[in-house]
Amino acid sequence: MVILRRFFIDRLPATLQSTVLLDGRQHSHLKKSLRMRVGNKIELFDGSGISAIAEIVEIGREQTIVTVESIGTSSSSTATDGNDAHIEDFGHLPRLDIATSLPKAARGDWMVEKLTEIGVRSLYLLETEYSRSSKASVPSENKMDRYQRIIIEAAKQAKVNRMMSIYPTEPFNSFVNNKIVNGHQWSHVIVGHPGGQPLPQLFESIKNQHQQRMSSISKTSPTQQRTQLQPPSLLLMIGPEGGFTNNEIAKLSPLANVYPTNFGNTIMRMETVSIVASGVFNQFYSYLFPPPPPS
Repeated sequence: MVILRRFFIDRLPATLQSTVLLDGRQHSHLKKSLRMRVGNKIELFDGSGISAIAEIVEIGREQTIVTVESIGTSSSSTATDGNDAHIEDFGHLPRLDIATSLPKAARGDWMVEKLTEIGVRSLYLLETEYSRSSKASVPSENKMDRYQRIIIEAAKQAKVNRMMSIYPTEPFNSFVNNKIVNGHQWSHVIVGHPGGQPLPQLFESIKNQHQQRMSSISKTSPTQQRTQLQPPSLLLMIGPEGGFTNNEIAKLSPLANVYPTNFGNTIMRMETVSIVASGVFNQFYSYLFPPPPPS
């Protein structure tokens, strides 16, 4: 399999043979760093879950012109031969978000990069009782711009077509009320807590619950099945240095879809736990939530 160089653009065209211009950092990287030539094939993506194969037709002083040849989900996927771009099948991909505070200095850059590579969909920044005094808890506009550049470069390297979104810092209570209690955005909320359930036990519990749910759904009508067969969505909540307070855990614990979880026997930094937990749930998603058999 030929591995194509990847380039980010704001929006992919929806039709074949469309012309796309690469300028700025993307053009400079293609021309000066990679020394690519007319006729070379590249992969384009726009962060929405779509990618396209294109051929370089002209390399100018300030911009590169390419022509789109096929549109699909990645260079290793089957491309479309029509005009409609193919969107990722979310039923077979982990729907994984994370809510946590940002660590200080360069560790925040590293965390954002690695979460993007793993395939986390969204990073929600939390202001908790223990993170309020940290300047890193509310990043500046310049810092957010820097994170966006890091996400683009990490997505290029990792062949991630749907880029991670970062949401502005929100107080813990507001986040829980708006997104979890009232918003019902996630089927499972995994909360890092030393007194929580060990990870292996949690896996078996979630898997058994999913199997029971699939068994119940299979006994309903086809119309009801289509309505109820929504892919599970996971939120990982990781506390700052010192973890979540007893008051914060008490607010989450009564909720039916919240699972307090012990991620290990050592005390890890929040960025370490975020990356380890995201990687584990990303890899075990299909084990926890096997897709239903074809009808």
